[in-house]
Amino acid sequence: LPRSITAEVLYKGRSVVSHCAPTVAGLALERRSASLMVAPLISRGQMLGLFYVDRLRSGAKFSGEDLEVLSGMATQVALALANAELHASLLQQSRTEQELLAAHEVQKRFMPRGVPKLPGFNFVAHYHPCRDVGGDLYDFVPLDGNRLGLVIGDVAGKGFAAALVMAWVASQLRLAALQEKRPAAVLARLNEHLLEARYDELFVTLCYAVLDRRTNTLQYCNAG
Repeated sequence: LPRSITAEVLYKGRSVVSHCAPTVAGLALERRSASLMVAPLISRGQMLGLFYVDRLRSGAKFSGEDLEVLSGMATQVALALANAELHASLLQQSRTEQELLAAHEVQKRFMPRGVPKLPGFNFVAHYHPCRDVGGDLYDFVPLDGNRLGLVIGDVAGKGFAAALVMAWVASQLRLAALQEKRPAAVLARLNEHLLEARYDELFVTLCYAVLDRRTNTLQYCNAG
């Protein structure tokens, strides 16, 4: 289509009937004339595209009445397209909500079901993400009969991606906590795992502490 016609339809929202010599790859076709009509596809003020019809026979030209018919058809087509897009959007939203609900249930299973019951100590934990899922993290890691690991962390960002990284960090931290004794060594090993997994563009803040009931001491390390 000539740019002038495209601009008239798409930018001004007007229907156009035109009679001109057709072109193919920029070259005019000899001894033939074209009659064409173009109508905008507009629904609820949104431009969805255009409706194009042409004739490549000499002597057969579209009239103003033909353009009115095309414009009426374009209105119906635009409405059908908008309804189809709305239906697809609602289906996608429903699937997303179901996936988020499933992710929320999975994330709940990564969280401790309760708090440790240790003589002389009281633990209180509360978790409430700002969305269905999030990157916040807390955990209790049993180390041996007298030592308990305590974890509080936060993955940069929110939503599903942060929740996935949080789950990975939680599992890797538990593994590191069983391999290293000092909190600083545990977080150093976790940091190495993050880099090896190419998570170097992500940021995780974490506090890991080890409670020793025999000596009533708490050894901890903060890291980012």
